[in-house]
Amino acid sequence: MLIIGLIILAAPVLSVYMDKAGTAMFFYSGKAHGDKDRKNRIVRCVLSMMIFGMISLTGYMNGCAMSKQERLAEELDGQQPGGIEGKVYEIRQSGDEWRVYVYAEWITFGGGDSEETVEYRGRSKVLLYMEDVGSLKTGMKLTLSCSLSRPDSADNPGEFDAREYYSHKGIYIVGKDISILECGEDYSRIGDILFRLRIKSGEITDSVFGETDGSVIKAMLLGDKSGIDRDTKKLFQMNGIAHILAISGVHIAIIGMTLFGVLRRLTGSYMASGIMAISVIVLYGVMTGMASSTVRAMIMMVISVIGQVKGRSPDMLTSAGTASVIQALIDPGIILDAGFQLSFAAVLGMAVPGALMKKLIPTKNKVVSTLVMNLAITLATGPLVIFYYYQFPLYSIFLNLLIVPLVSVIIFVSIVVIAAMLIFPGYYRAMRWRWA
Repeated sequence: MLIIGLIILAAPVLSVYMDKAGTAMFFYSGKAHGDKDRKNRIVRCVLSMMIFGMISLTGYMNGCAMSKQERLAEELDGQQPGGIEGKVYEIRQSGDEWRVYVYAEWITFGGGDSEETVEYRGRSKVLLYMEDVGSLKTGMKLTLSCSLSRPDSADNPGEFDAREYYSHKGIYIVGKDISILECGEDYSRIGDILFRLRIKSGEITDSVFGETDGSVIKAMLLGDKSGIDRDTKKLFQMNGIAHILAISGVHIAIIGMTLFGVLRRLTGSYMASGIMAISVIVLYGVMTGMASSTVRAMIMMVISVIGQVKGRSPDMLTSAGTASVIQALIDPGIILDAGFQLSFAAVLGMAVPGALMKKLIPTKNKVVSTLVMNLAITLATGPLVIFYYYQFPLYSIFLNLLIVPLVSVIIFVSIVVIAAMLIFPGYYRAMRWRWA
């Protein structure tokens, strides 16, 4: 954990020492960006190391908690029956099945003729597989009985390993054959609105773009990959463009930074437009499921907006380092997640080899500049792509040169279409009747 902490905090510490702290460290000093006062720089370094110590300690404690949950999962694997008491924090639909994510505060299992009941109290993430959620809503407290087990592991090399995948998200326990015993009436109004908005947006996407194309757009815009068939996924992976199916910096830039720029011109206030833009992007992240790449882009955008509000210039390495620290602090297992690694590798590619290659190949041609940046990102992410997908198409460098700008257009058009259908529901119903 200490080594991991050193790695993920290297960029902010180096940035502070080199006096390139940018927006992430603006609160350490009242001086303007570019100040050469050595004492002020030393103070920022000392404060950074103190924060590093607290982060390392907290990360170690979180890691111990995760290990305890993993041992509990091994003990209860295959137990029937089991009981859970907790609060729903996310509801997602995957085909005909529903996945309900619960923060369990109490878990019990065992209690057979030759077994004694085992109780565990402590916050744990549990994934419930349900055929129908009924009136279940985000934020509801519930008590239920179910069969408890660990996620399925891969039987053969190269297969999807659900156990490893969910462990990176801090989930070690799944529940099936659910029977809800008690359900509270209180729920999260905002969470329920976002859930319904996501479902409605998915329906509009399928109606307007068709089931096949709509499934791709839902993955790009809503973070819902459940509708994409295996052949389509394989096609994206083989051509090196699978990254466009994940919500990342492109989406956040289009939605968040565009909104921030428009509001800043309309209101004339950095503070008001920053608060509104950040609020919208956070709600969007919650609605789409808070994937690791989405959270990274959100944190970097928030830092950038706060920096502009404070009159500071952004620094990519500092922002990325801060984002990685926050994510690893909340969930230490995420550093082993492929999406997390690829997302930060792409940022590192832009910040280090990308900047160096731009100096070595100075050009004002946008096409050449974009090609150079794509090459830098490919160099940074290539080893990870080969490790996880066992293949690497060299032509993906040129393919991304064409695809990435088109993705921006597709996302923008999709947002406009969905917003129009939501604002004018009568027109949407008329179009559905016509298409039917």
